[in-house]
Amino acid sequence: MKRIIVLLCLGLCNCLMFAQEGEAYRGLTKANEKIYTVTQKHGKNILLLDTQSTLFYDENGSIIEKYMMKGNLSYLGKEIRFNRNNPHFKEILVYNHMNGLVSRSVEYGDPQTGNHSSIMYDSKGKVLNKVQCKSTGADSLIWEMHYNQVGYLSEYFKIQHNKDGTIDEKTLFDYKDDVMELHKYIYDPSGLLSSIVVTSPGDSLLYKMRYRYDESANLLEQSKTDSGNLPMESTIYSYDDRDRLIMRLDYSFNPRYGGTPNLRTQYEYSYE
Repeated sequence: MKRIIVLLCLGLCNCLMFAQEGEAYRGLTKANEKIYTVTQKHGKNILLLDTQSTLFYDENGSIIEKYMMKGNLSYLGKEIRFNRNNPHFKEILVYNHMNGLVSRSVEYGDPQTGNHSSIMYDSKGKVLNKVQCKSTGADSLIWEMHYNQVGYLSEYFKIQHNKDGTIDEKTLFDYKDDVMELHKYIYDPSGLLSSIVVTSPGDSLLYKMRYRYDESANLLEQSKTDSGNLPMESTIYSYDDRDRLIMRLDYSFNPRYGGTPNLRTQYEYSYE
C-alpha cells in the first residue's frame, strides 16, 4: 500500500482498489493471505485462523483471481477480477462454495473528464448501491453522488480540489440537501495526506483521521480519534524490502480501560 495522495481521478470511486496491487507487485504470480480473528484472555492475544486465500496476479501487478477457504481449509468461494486501462475499468465477480454467483461489482471512469462510477449488483443483477463522481470542470468541483438500491439519492459530497489534483475539502449532504459533515484534508510538505479533520455544520469536531508513513512513503498507520482526541481505532501496516504488504493489524480502543489498544484482526501475506 503506497502513500495516500488523494487524487480525484483515482481516490473517489475506489471501492474496487486493493492494497496488494500496483508497481510493487509486478512480476508476482501468487500471494497467500491469512486472516485471524483475535480475542484477549489474561492479557494475551488469542489468534484464531478465520480464512486463508490464494491470490493470482497478471503482468501488471493486479489481482485477477482469489480463492478463499476457512481456517479448516473448507472451500468458501472465489473472486474473479477483470482490469483494463484507457479507459479505466474494473470488475469483480464473487462466487460461493457451490460456484453460484453472489455479487458483481463494476468500476469505470474517464480520467480526461474526471467522471467515475462504481456499481454493486446482487446475484440476480439488481443494483445494490451506486456511487457516481462528476466533474464540473472550471470551478474545481467534483460531485460524489451515492444512490441506494432503488435508485434514490441517499447522500452526496461536494468536493473542492487543489491545483495539483488532491482533495482540499469535502462537504457531506443528506438527500434533503442539508449539510451533515465537513471534511478538511491536510497534507505534509512532501504532499502526503497527513490528516482529515471532520466537523459538524456548527464547526464542532466530530472525529479526526491521521496517517503516518515510512521513508518510502508506504502507509504505516492510520488512526481515528474522537471529538475529545481519544483514540477510537487504529490500523498498523508492515512491508517487506520490496514495499509489499506483509502484515496488517486492526486495533480498537476501549476508553473504560484507559484507552488500551485491543487487537481485533490480524492479516498476514506472503508472495511467490
